[in-house]
Amino acid sequence: MAEKQAVVLSDLRQAITEYTILGDERSGDTEQDEGLGTGEAARAFSALPESGTDFAVISVDGVDCTGILQIPALKLEVAVAARYSSPEYMAYIANGMTENGSFSIASENRDSLLGRIMDLSDQNDVFFIDARGSRFAYKVSAVYTAKEIPDGTGPDQQKPVLNLCCPQGKQWFVAECTAGSESKEGHS
Repeated sequence: MAEKQAVVLSDLRQAITEYTILGDERSGDTEQDEGLGTGEAARAFSALPESGTDFAVISVDGVDCTGILQIPALKLEVAVAARYSSPEYMAYIANGMTENGSFSIASENRDSLLGRIMDLSDQNDVFFIDARGSRFAYKVSAVYTAKEIPDGTGPDQQKPVLNLCCPQGKQWFVAECTAGSESKEGHS
């Protein structure tokens, strides 16, 4: 599983870079590009949100990916799929974007993906790089357990919130992250 995760991350990083370089030319077009990266990945670029998600996607190995989640404090980088029906080695968008730009990312595979989010501390950096190559910085503001995945809204309705969620029995571990600037150590 770790090997497949690494291949998809590599292909997704390359696809995001290619999309960013050619983004203005593509603006809404969808194009297939066969044989890039490992030779197995066929990428479909779409600047417009796909049906069922609020995010632009890049299809890598047949999975619609919305971007990459980076959590430096956990030395974690994981591909994020657009839908729940993603492979177990990927996180996924659990709740789409609210009016203020909040959303949730979840993972069912507690052991290898987001299972360590309870180890995060207040003000740890979290980053989401979307399919267009835009990098969004967040700060952990709370870590708690909940009965269900939060709807994406935080105490400050003006700032977007990124909720990271992972199941633990009948509960969810949740790391609530508020949009903001990154610390100097968090920049990669």
